[in-house]
Amino acid sequence: MEKIKNVVNNSLESVQDMFDTNSNKGQQHELFGYDIMVDDDLNCWLIEVNSSPAMDYSTPVTERLVKMVLEDTIKVVVDYA
Repeated sequence: MEKIKNVVNNSLESVQDMFDTNSNKGQQHELFGYDIMVDDDLNCWLIEVNSSPAMDYSTPVTERLVKMVLEDTIKVVVDYA
């Protein structure tokens, strides 16, 4: 998990100047979808980042994952506020 966190942090740091953090619009949140490949040596490889990840229930697995993501997103936003 630490390697995945590093991939996400590094990718966000590389584009941090593209975000408007001084906006007068109040708090803003955005959900990103990360596609990360983990190889046999547990190295993490960033495949892509989606700024509008699909949140549909296309399979039983994605239904469970999407529900978890939505619940966790609310928890993070409420705790952050």
